[in-house]
Amino acid sequence: MATTAEFKEFERNLEFARRLVSSGRQLEQLKVGSFDVADLYRAAWVQAVSALDHWIHREIYARVGQLIGQPVDRLPKKLREFSMPIAHVDAIRRGSAGLKEEVAKLVREKLGWVSYQSPEKIKEGLAHVTDAVLWREVAERMAAELVPAGGAARRTGRARTGRVAVSGVEGAPATEQVIRDRLSAIAARRNQIVHEADLAENGRRPVRAQEVDGVIRQVERIAKAILETLEPRDIPAVSGSAYLFTLGYRESACWLLRERRAAFPNSDRAHIDRLVVGDELFLVTTQKCWGAGPDRGPTLVIGSAVISSPVALLAEPPVLAGRRYPRGCELRMTRLAAYRSGADLKSLVPRLDALPKGSDWGRPLRQTVAELTDRDAELLRAELSEFGPDPAAQLASYPGLVPEQRKADAAG
Repeated sequence: MATTAEFKEFERNLEFARRLVSSGRQLEQLKVGSFDVADLYRAAWVQAVSALDHWIHREIYARVGQLIGQPVDRLPKKLREFSMPIAHVDAIRRGSAGLKEEVAKLVREKLGWVSYQSPEKIKEGLAHVTDAVLWREVAERMAAELVPAGGAARRTGRARTGRVAVSGVEGAPATEQVIRDRLSAIAARRNQIVHEADLAENGRRPVRAQEVDGVIRQVERIAKAILETLEPRDIPAVSGSAYLFTLGYRESACWLLRERRAAFPNSDRAHIDRLVVGDELFLVTTQKCWGAGPDRGPTLVIGSAVISSPVALLAEPPVLAGRRYPRGCELRMTRLAAYRSGADLKSLVPRLDALPKGSDWGRPLRQTVAELTDRDAELLRAELSEFGPDPAAQLASYPGLVPEQRKADAAG
């Protein structure tokens, strides 16, 4: 599944909720009676809903920042109609502020107070960054999942039945209304805990560890389906230069596709330092990328991506094929061919300005990135146009990539 820095933060916040539940279970086994252990479960319930609320805010702000500057007709309807006070317009006109900065500031001012817990509020907020019919598309994605009662998520042969445990019982239909109702019920119980001390006529409402575990799983599953819905179905606008980005090792290619990030070594700084948000990268796998000897294949352009964050030092630099990559940036994938398919780069050499003609045509690929002309970029976009604009649909064909994702899903 594609991810973002904002979603990774959301997952860390959910992990905190899981640790609260785990601590409660341990205290129950010790038969602690000095306080109500169920309060830990209530805290975990509140934390799970708060994690969702916080993530929706962060995702909206990040995506608005990425959208501003694109042609107006490519913006979601609600963002196109977003009103701006004259004071902000004047600041842009006088040059004391940029368009992106002023819009981002205004979005935070207008939406910062909103609580994104109910399905309706979440839909209204995300309408600023997508025109998708949110809950219908979320239901379509969740229909392929089945969550066993009291167990971790798993894929099953019954995926086509369109059933998922979102109402607390195994096999509940993953319809739009069921998902909305379940999320509303989770948020309502959170409000009872926070605003009513979880009190009913006969004392506090009971809550069990297993119940909260289910809530955390369901919130995470719904959020994952929302994230998939937010992924663009068409190619986002490109606002910068275009480059060939060479992937010489299987490990580095899989890391990029899995993380949706590019990582760069310390060498070739002169070229990498020129990369900015909005630049387009055409992903090139070399002959040896997927194997050596008889397993070697042609040099292929397997897809394209747009840089969506500045190149910066990574907090946890990956070590890929024995080499450390200290800097990187976020990517928004735009096209992706299936495993071992794509545009044959060698056959395109006669029509590409950036590559020398003759036997030494691959020399520019020895550096991490090689700049393309506008004509080159148009040619490569045309060559990749036969591949669908939903890169996630092709990921399953890459060995060593999807199994890790499924393992991670099951562990969650």
